Amino acid sequence: AYEVPERFWDLVKLGVPFAQKTDGRFRQRHSDFATYRRTMAVPDGSTGRAIAEALARELQRREIPVDQGVMLVDLLSTAGHLSGALGCDRQGNLIRYEAGAVVLATGGVSALYPYQVSTDEMTGDGLAAAIRAGAEIVNVEFHQMGPSILFPLRTGLSAPLYRLKPRFLNGAGQEFLARYLPEGISEEEVFGHKVYPFTISNVSRYLDIAIFSEIQAGRGTGRGTVLCDFTSAADQFRAGRCRHTYTRLKAAGVDLAREPVEVAIAFQCINGGVRMASEHAETTLPGLYAAGEVAGGIRGPDRPGGNSLGECQVFGHRAGVQAALRARERGSLPPDPASRQVLEERLARFSPSQGTQHPSPLMSRLRQVMGQHALVVRHATGLDQALAEIEEIRETLEKSARIDREALFSALELDNALLCARAILEACLRREESRSGHYRTDFPHPDDRHWRKSLVASLQD
Repeated sequence: AYEVPERFWDLVKLGVPFAQKTDGRFRQRHSDFATYRRTMAVPDGSTGRAIAEALARELQRREIPVDQGVMLVDLLSTAGHLSGALGCDRQGNLIRYEAGAVVLATGGVSALYPYQVSTDEMTGDGLAAAIRAGAEIVNVEFHQMGPSILFPLRTGLSAPLYRLKPRFLNGAGQEFLARYLPEGISEEEVFGHKVYPFTISNVSRYLDIAIFSEIQAGRGTGRGTVLCDFTSAADQFRAGRCRHTYTRLKAAGVDLAREPVEVAIAFQCINGGVRMASEHAETTLPGLYAAGEVAGGIRGPDRPGGNSLGECQVFGHRAGVQAALRARERGSLPPDPASRQVLEERLARFSPSQGTQHPSPLMSRLRQVMGQHALVVRHATGLDQALAEIEEIRETLEKSARIDREALFSALELDNALLCARAILEACLRREESRSGHYRTDFPHPDDRHWRKSLVASLQD
């Protein structure tokens, strides 16, 4: 936390145009779960994109080589130390990277779910590769998700929008939230407590559960959504309330003051990941560092809004510095034969075959399974069923999928996603309580006596 201001100034020097007041000071915003205004943003709200663009410009200025369109297949090791990585491009070409240290910054697992508000390539490649290499993972059962506008663009419904008291309608045009509220709880109370992420810590949980349940019961729209109607707040939109969301949607063709939008529960981020075992962002594997969403261990079941950008900058900087020092000291080492053998055995499962099914439909099936059993409402029966179903998907992938050179990228991507899904489902089963965004209907309350702790696991477990 103490390093965030320094890393913030790094971004300012790189040209990120953070919003400023008329007196020249930077404007701080109030974020979800926060007591004070303490986050920074660019004027149009697309802060993550602005940071990525600034970093990309700096990469180009320094002429640092970047291989685009390459996914991480596996990590390579030499005598117990990370010594490189294997990548694969969309044409099925394998690329070997030799290095004195490796930094994982591959993002999360949001592409394992039907709807997500991040980017489509987050299939858990870094998390899966770390698991296979034997690294410890932590708290992968804790996720952030929430009601999100999905069409014509994807954006989470933030706290100020709920203060406008929208109406939620199912596919038949019926309001449904009241049917899910216990006696004595009003819709006004729900909206008053609601921020973006789902949490069981207050009555706002009933909205997420209601949206999820209506869609699961088949009472949503044809696209698996419900409708959110803000038209009663037309005057407030015209007066400037929620200006960023309103103007973005209007530019995309939807006027919140005149028509409803389609909403569903979308996955935002995973709060756990590859466990950082030191303050330098090193994992439990010597020579492997992790930063960003793929990393775990510096938070518990939640993260305050805006924290993820600060974490990326602080631990990205720490991981980069430490990895560079290690690489300078050790130099690049070729991967040892045992590492190559494990890799060859994995790739042999995806050699050209006579199968007929492309891996892409299997990925769609995986998303349906995770969206049904590992999103808002979880139960041992459903989690067990999900584990059985992903094993069926894996068997189909290995026995019936068409895995030629063209489909190798998709097959390896699905293989990574299946491993991450299993790790998540097993962690959800193991934590027999409800806490924050982890809601088990068979264990509906927090259990501090037994479960106020992080869950650490590795492939050996």
